[in-house]
Amino acid sequence: MQMGQELYRGREVTAYGIKVTNAGDGLSKAMRIKPRDLEFGERVMVVLECVVGKDGHEPAIKDDYFGPLKLTNILKAEAAFFLDDKRVSAQMDKHKAQIAKEREIEGQQSLEDDMNEESE
Repeated sequence: MQMGQELYRGREVTAYGIKVTNAGDGLSKAMRIKPRDLEFGERVMVVLECVVGKDGHEPAIKDDYFGPLKLTNILKAEAAFFLDDKRVSAQMDKHKAQIAKEREIEGQQSLEDDMNEESE
C-alpha cells in the first residue's frame, strides 16, 4: 500500500503510526521456553510475529480536532523471540542512522521555515 493523499470522512490523513499490543505475552512465553538473563541497560533484538487487528484515526496534531488525521494500525503480537544475529544488528544500525538523518533534515526545514517567517 502506498501512503499518500488519503482521505477519511473528507479529512486528509497526513501521518501514519503503529501500535503493538500483546508483545509482553509473546516474550514471556519465549522466556519460559528458553530463559535468558537480561541486564539493565542491555540492548536486545526481538522478533515479533503480528496480525494487523484494527486501525484507528486520531488528530495528527495534538488537540487539533478539525485538522489532518493520523492513521494508526494496531498489531497484535502472536509470537516473539530474542534474536542474536550480527546481520540484523548491522541493519538496525543502518536504520537508526537513516532515522537520525531524517530528523536532521526535518530540523533544518523547520529552522528554514522559522527564518522565512521572521524575514516576512
